[in-house]
Amino acid sequence: LGATVVLYDGAPATTEDPLALLRVVATLNVTHFGTSPAYIQSLSQVSESELCDSGGQLMIFPKLEALLVTGSVSSKPHFEIAREVFGKHVKYQSMSGGTDVNGCFALGSSVLPVCDGELQTRALGMDVRIFPSDDDSSWYVPPGQPRNSLVGQQGELVCCSSAPCMPLRFLHDPTHESFRRAYFERFG
Repeated sequence: LGATVVLYDGAPATTEDPLALLRVVATLNVTHFGTSPAYIQSLSQVSESELCDSGGQLMIFPKLEALLVTGSVSSKPHFEIAREVFGKHVKYQSMSGGTDVNGCFALGSSVLPVCDGELQTRALGMDVRIFPSDDDSSWYVPPGQPRNSLVGQQGELVCCSSAPCMPLRFLHDPTHESFRRAYFERFG
């Protein structure tokens, strides 16, 4: 076993080479490629001839197993573009997380099916639920009462309990009031 981490420093696409980053992925036989929905969207503007190498061969990604996509919401067209460019064998794993919790709320899984436009599963240890959006005040439930998660509807992704990767407290907050207010006042 073993692994090699490939770090790319520079613009993923330039006017001279709109596929600079993809050439690195193909040439180095990258197996897991971390990117953003914006980059995936930019690939929809690339012609099929641009996806060819200097010998006219279509760029292929036989070793690529998964796209790890985060940074903004992935919609159904992102999944479709990825299949066209990378192939149907590559799993699109949309992730959601945050620097404030130093981790992921939801992420991909190599053993679960991929549904276009959806997150695959909650991360281990995360009490993640979906609540109605800001413009819907019907979500409000008094503190201490159970809240039911929306199913099959769009809404706010909310982590309702402390998680292993979250800070234990804030500095200069002896009563933990600022901590509770920051993380749990609205939905927790």
